[in-house]
Amino acid sequence: MRKLRTKLLVVIGILMMVSGAASAASVSTAETPLPPTHSVYLKLDGIVGESTARNYERWIELTDVQFGVSNGSANSAAAGGGGSAGKAVLDHFTLAKSVDSSSIPLFQAALAGTYIKNGQLVIVTRGDSPAPLLSIDLSSIILADYEFDNERETIQLKFDAIKLSYFPTRPDGSKSPPTTGGWNFKQNVKT
Repeated sequence: MRKLRTKLLVVIGILMMVSGAASAASVSTAETPLPPTHSVYLKLDGIVGESTARNYERWIELTDVQFGVSNGSANSAAAGGGGSAGKAVLDHFTLAKSVDSSSIPLFQAALAGTYIKNGQLVIVTRGDSPAPLLSIDLSSIILADYEFDNERETIQLKFDAIKLSYFPTRPDGSKSPPTTGGWNFKQNVKT
């Protein structure tokens, strides 16, 4: 009976170790982020990046893009002020990137308040046949803010006008005509 109990304890111990290793493996897998499915590139007049990607050579490679807009009429309507059209506001247009050849020109442009005539941001699918998914054209650009943290740079852009073009893909993989739309913040009109 004693030998059976010892064997049973050994088997339980082995099962616990195997179970612990399996759960540790599943935890580490769950914590491992998935690789990005898209690449993001930025082109600004007069500023050169280090991208070597086909069709985006010398563009600036971005690691993150976030932006938001609002409209003053939403606040007045919520307060019972009616539904009149308000002024569209670009709340933020924030880009993140790693240090590269564009870092110093971007830093200087932010300090000097340099006007940049045009810019374009393109989100591109990754894989064997990379294709643009979303293109954002900007005009009359100012670098409103520049922050540096270790090797990560965060840049905020302000601009007069934006045009977005989305390139949908059909189920067979072919591209449909783009859906486009934009806004001129200076004139407060749809473009």
